Amino acid sequence: QILYFRENHLTEFPEEIGRMGRLGMLDLSVNDISGTLPDLSANTGFTPEELYFDDNAITGFEGDAFCSLADLDAFSISYNKLTRFPNIFTSDKNAYVMSSINVAHNEITTMAPETGAFNGFRSKALTLSGNPIKTYPKEIAESNSYVEQIVMQQCGLTEFPEGCLKSDYSMSITTLDLQYNNLS
Repeated sequence: QILYFRENHLTEFPEEIGRMGRLGMLDLSVNDISGTLPDLSANTGFTPEELYFDDNAITGFEGDAFCSLADLDAFSISYNKLTRFPNIFTSDKNAYVMSSINVAHNEITTMAPETGAFNGFRSKALTLSGNPIKTYPKEIAESNSYVEQIVMQQCGLTEFPEGCLKSDYSMSITTLDLQYNNLS
């Protein structure tokens, strides 16, 4: 049910993991995984509750999916090379509200995907700290994403677009941490 693969020398994601139907937690942090992570969504039995990919050189995901996220509670991919927020989640009001999404200390400049619409997300906590995001991501409100805590420390944030905090779930935001930015 739990697979710790921390601090090894993996250079690519082992796709065989997608066949582990009862895997609840996967930790592939502190490896040498680079490039994009494969789309394992066809493996319908692979429904982890926790995924950790911290401290690698991951640049993104193939398409707009990774695996079934129906049971996912915690997702962390900090200290990688993402340039866009992973568009693998959903803001569907019937979807499970995750505990946390952590994409801190990547190279994310926007939440908008390269193509198509931003899928949004449902999470109690979202951590974007340490990414060079100059403008507060209006995609959070536009996708009607549910979030309670947003942490955007040290992003170089300089502006808030009009309407960026207006959504059906705006009143759910209890914490907005904007320390160490360039707001005036």
